Amino acid sequence: NETTAASFTVMLKSGEAAEKMLADLAEFGASTPFQLPELEQSARTLLSFGVAGDQILPTLKSIGDVAAGTQQPITELAAIFGKARAAGRVMTDDLNQLAERGIPVYDLFAKQFGITTDEVRKFAETGRISFANLEQAFTDVTSEGGLFFNMMKTQSETTAGARANQEDPTD
Repeated sequence: NETTAASFTVMLKSGEAAEKMLADLAEFGASTPFQLPELEQSARTLLSFGVAGDQILPTLKSIGDVAAGTQQPITELAAIFGKARAAGRVMTDDLNQLAERGIPVYDLFAKQFGITTDEVRKFAETGRISFANLEQAFTDVTSEGGLFFNMMKTQSETTAGARANQEDPTD
């Protein structure tokens, strides 16, 4: 899509980088239950919130595994993640948005900090949960042994996931 290519060219300040991003997203999408347009939108969102071009795919992998595990739109999680990144911290509203989408953030942060979930609420209210803590929580929940480990791969291998991959216009 010409518009998408132009958008990435502007955001990445290079036509070559944009072409590589689009190719990488297409390849990435082939092994996920997500369609290319929603991956492109998520990548644009993350770029607009300052995620570096070379960090888009690793970030999308983490967000995508969580989105697949919770059956939530990857675009919504990318937006919440991006806003927290831009703010540099995770506030109560962010925690609630993530929890409402089935992500056990209160438990993840309680474990990360060695505190209770009530104390996590106080940490969020006072701005004591950094974006780095959110990144760590997503890493913890998507790494081996984590609740959402390899969820995109698992779902893309289901009948519905295989159908989505066949319907993907990039194949």
